[in-house]
Amino acid sequence: MADFAKPQQSGKIDAIGIFTRFNAWGYPCVRNWTLIFTIYDVPKNGINIHIGLKRKSSKSLITLKTIDLKGSSKPNSHTIPISLNYKFEKPGDYTIICSIKDFSNKLRIPFNISTLDWPTFTKDDIDIVNKFKKQIPYRLTAQVNCSVCGHAYIFEESILKDEETQGGTIRFPENGVFECTECGHEMNLKDIQGQLRASLKDNLTLLKRMRNV
Repeated sequence: MADFAKPQQSGKIDAIGIFTRFNAWGYPCVRNWTLIFTIYDVPKNGINIHIGLKRKSSKSLITLKTIDLKGSSKPNSHTIPISLNYKFEKPGDYTIICSIKDFSNKLRIPFNISTLDWPTFTKDDIDIVNKFKKQIPYRLTAQVNCSVCGHAYIFEESILKDEETQGGTIRFPENGVFECTECGHEMNLKDIQGQLRASLKDNLTLLKRMRNV
């Protein structure tokens, strides 16, 4: 599993950000990633690959993607980067299960989703940002589209809560739930807000190191 993978002209795969765990700050959380594996000696008539997801202690297998892979008359192997995404409702241990139609063997790839502590900012943090405002990105935005009607919103998270939002942006709701003004669908934003706050915390940590404060 990797954040991103791209085939080279030589046929090799460049994988960036290999991992076995997702971090989350709220649920549900949507995650996108790339699955990479190799299949040897694909039959001439090809094969059908099923990629499923199973949560530990659950009996149900969720289909993420199916792929038809063509074979060749010559001995061959295929290293495949496959883009996947899923909305996770709970933390815990999960397994990706890759299977081939009419074959009993399965490839199992375990991974974990962990809930991280909510990023917070102390009074000292806020004082430092006020002092070095021009040297640190102290607010970030994220565009969120309603999954029902597609209407787009831009939400802003800032270390300095007392400042007005930038034009056209909206503050995250305190309870993490925003009702779409177009269709009434409730959007859970806690994980997205947590990601922005974690990035702001990283920016602040970097500033402290540079300024030795």
